[in-house]
Amino acid sequence: MAYQIHLPIFEGPFDLLFHLIKQQKIDLKEIPIAEITEQYLNYLTALEEIDLDMAGEFLVMAATLLSIKVRMLLPEPAAADETEEEPVDPQQLLIARLLEYNRYKEAAAELDRLSRGREKLFPRGAVIPLSSLGCRYTRPVGDLTVRDLKAAMESLSAVAEPPDLTPIIPEVRVTVRERLEELHHLLKNQVRLAFQSLPPSLLQRSEIVVTFLAMLELIRLGLCLVKQEEPFGLIELMPAPAGGWETGSLETEAWEKGEPSGAGA
Repeated sequence: MAYQIHLPIFEGPFDLLFHLIKQQKIDLKEIPIAEITEQYLNYLTALEEIDLDMAGEFLVMAATLLSIKVRMLLPEPAAADETEEEPVDPQQLLIARLLEYNRYKEAAAELDRLSRGREKLFPRGAVIPLSSLGCRYTRPVGDLTVRDLKAAMESLSAVAEPPDLTPIIPEVRVTVRERLEELHHLLKNQVRLAFQSLPPSLLQRSEIVVTFLAMLELIRLGLCLVKQEEPFGLIELMPAPAGGWETGSLETEAWEKGEPSGAGA
């Protein structure tokens, strides 16, 4: 449960008390800071686990109230020079402090939000060669030379364990015509195939798309039948009924030009 203040002139959360002071609806002189502090210490004692962020916020607000209240209770010093600036109104000073505190609080909340967002991002861990960045060392530090730095780096590399980095997946280029011929050959030798297993390793999205297009073209040519019992279920490929393999044609010339036969139909 959030911390509540119980005073003769106010009952509620500390943030609301600050808001009322800022709106000048409660006189700061009537607020017993010692009693508020005692209530807060009793509140912390009753907690099983102390929230350091919440305790820090209370200390900031209590210290601000105490500082401003002391200024209000102490007599104003006699003006030694008429050219000196007029004394600052403690109530206005408190309002300025409150506004500044709220800005820091909002900035901290925004930084926390950004930090939590970064926790969900995971870099691939690829090694970028320094040569590709155009990095060159031209200014030695102090009495060190480039050779000294090279020797130090070699000595560290000799004892350091190699980092466990995820390798970059090489790009695999497969054309629809090539995948079409592969599927056609597999269906000649097997009665039933699962699309999810064709080819043995689909590492890239482009490979999956190319394989799917090849399957659609086999269906169009009457060389393949497809079965899927439920949405997003297993896709099974089967050879067309007897006669389809003898009459069907791959028409590879159209695929060599970069588009399937009948694509414009």
